[in-house]
Amino acid sequence: MCVVLPGARGHHLRIPLVERELTMAYVGPAGPAASGADPNDGLRLEVGHLHEVVRSFGVEPVFVLGHGRAAALSKAYARCHPDRVAGLILYAAGPIADVRDDPPPLTVPTLVVTDRPDIDCATEPVDVLRHSIPDARLVTLRESGRHAHLAEPERFAYLLLEFTRRISGPVRTALT
Repeated sequence: MCVVLPGARGHHLRIPLVERELTMAYVGPAGPAASGADPNDGLRLEVGHLHEVVRSFGVEPVFVLGHGRAAALSKAYARCHPDRVAGLILYAAGPIADVRDDPPPLTVPTLVVTDRPDIDCATEPVDVLRHSIPDARLVTLRESGRHAHLAEPERFAYLLLEFTRRISGPVRTALT
């Protein structure tokens, strides 16, 4: 199962090509993120909410995909509950701030998917992100903007499925 966290309020991040092989749970923001506030405000509340959502599925560990600003929540959840996270996917993360000055390192397998550098997403924060996560795999999709799942759906789906298969083996869906 992959829990997907959209980066912007009202943005629907559906990935139909991945849904064919992997159960996807699209989780909307709660707390401060739902109101459009700074995503770092109340991050502990957000992590707690996400933890309850993941527990309610009864399937562990799960993959967690954080898009845009939701990457900070994804990282925080993986740090707090590494035993419940099979892998972390940070998608078009851009600048990500950690609430604490010296957070513990991420210990879960991580895929960082970024787009070509543009005004909204400079390469430096992505490089900092990649170097702050031991053994993270960085993939840059240069032919798309911040929505590679729409601009390059086949390639994006391939990257996600290859990453999840490498960690947990063949296809696992609610139908099999």
